[in-house]
Amino acid sequence: MPAAQTQALRLIELLAMLEPAVVAEHRPADQVFAEACRAHHEWGARDRRLFGDTLFAYFRWRGWLAGLPPARALALAGWLEGLAHPALAELAALAELRLPAITPETLHDKARELSLLLGAEKKLSALLPDWTLPLLAAADGGAQQHLEAFQRRPPVWLRVAPGQVAAVLDFFNQPHPRAAAHPRMPGAISVQPPANLQGLRAATGVAAIVQDLASQCVGQLCAPQPGERWWDACAGAGGKTLHLAALMQNRGTLLATDVRAGALRELEKRAAEAGVTIVQTQQLRDGNRGAGGEGRKIYDLKEQDTELATVGRQLAEQGSHIGPGEQGLPSRRAERPTRDTGHATRDSFDGVLVDAPCSGIGTWNRNPDMRWRTAATEVAAKAALQRELLGRAAQSVRPGGTLVFAVCTVTTAETTGVTDDFSRSHPDFQPEAAAHPLTGAEQPGVFWVWPWSGPCDGMFIARWRRR
Repeated sequence: MPAAQTQALRLIELLAMLEPAVVAEHRPADQVFAEACRAHHEWGARDRRLFGDTLFAYFRWRGWLAGLPPARALALAGWLEGLAHPALAELAALAELRLPAITPETLHDKARELSLLLGAEKKLSALLPDWTLPLLAAADGGAQQHLEAFQRRPPVWLRVAPGQVAAVLDFFNQPHPRAAAHPRMPGAISVQPPANLQGLRAATGVAAIVQDLASQCVGQLCAPQPGERWWDACAGAGGKTLHLAALMQNRGTLLATDVRAGALRELEKRAAEAGVTIVQTQQLRDGNRGAGGEGRKIYDLKEQDTELATVGRQLAEQGSHIGPGEQGLPSRRAERPTRDTGHATRDSFDGVLVDAPCSGIGTWNRNPDMRWRTAATEVAAKAALQRELLGRAAQSVRPGGTLVFAVCTVTTAETTGVTDDFSRSHPDFQPEAAAHPLTGAEQPGVFWVWPWSGPCDGMFIARWRRR
């Protein structure tokens, strides 16, 4: 059987596995896909890249494609995404589809062309769950701009030392340009996937870190200084922790806490590989008093780690080995801590970062399956948890110290709704103005990184100074 036919059949099988796993079982698509890659060592790098690109394109356009026969849905997903591959042509032939040679550029044109192909009107609003748009924060472009951003896959963003930028650009821009340095963010480089990090390190010696541009903005707004003491209260697998350590020039103290032992082990491994020695990890247990607070238990400090999910998907698509203890996907389950490791003390840090758990809506462009496994009730639930975590963490900021709150979402409830309440109830914390890392414009302590800014993840950041 020709390779394209085999790949087309594999895509149909994978979709049959992924659709119920994501929609009914609420499992992350990248996790399920990585498991399939581990089970099929015969799939080469090109196979994995084709499968990953096509399947994630399906979830991006699922609002228009759900319910169609698998071959038809996959062929249309590839066409809407602008993908070209013999396997997709095989799927179109199986579905008896005659697709236009050129994919329309604009979202409205895609909707019109698809409506003509299927004989049924396709509305833009169907691309997201019906509860989504009313909850999104207002932006200059309104709902239309949010919709368009969610339907575009952003580049992979890397972080390297500023002095290594030229070598990284030389590597990725041969033989054709695929990478660009951000004009304002030091060391930030966008790469059109796939980003071969193993090849980069072998050729240049540069160990680039995958970190979205929006996430890099968080570290810049924390602005930690060498020799200071900082606490990353919801560290996850440590993307922002390592950025803080780099900004501190590996001098000072950096406490990273999380409820998940597995995430902290991944952070320790990444810190060792990067030569970072100032990070101290501390596992919080259910019922731990955190930053000196009393009472209620804290669960799920960091449910999502989208940066590591991106790395895992990228390695799967490139055909790299993924397995326990490797540079693959971190566990997404909330691990039950096995021991009490103590808690942070009050008024003891120069700065505290609360990179709080959230609905993750700001990452729907990069993780399109999340929109089909996120419930409307999560927004209010996460906002309540954010208020609690922010209030607890604030107790550990010394007088004159910095408190930073960040969430990778763009809902009003989880952003200004939380920070406005905090400012009213904590008059000893003054919102602190600063220049926006991506534009240089002065902002009054509240910073939006919209999904179309990079393009990158959507992120909200707030900064206070304790009186």
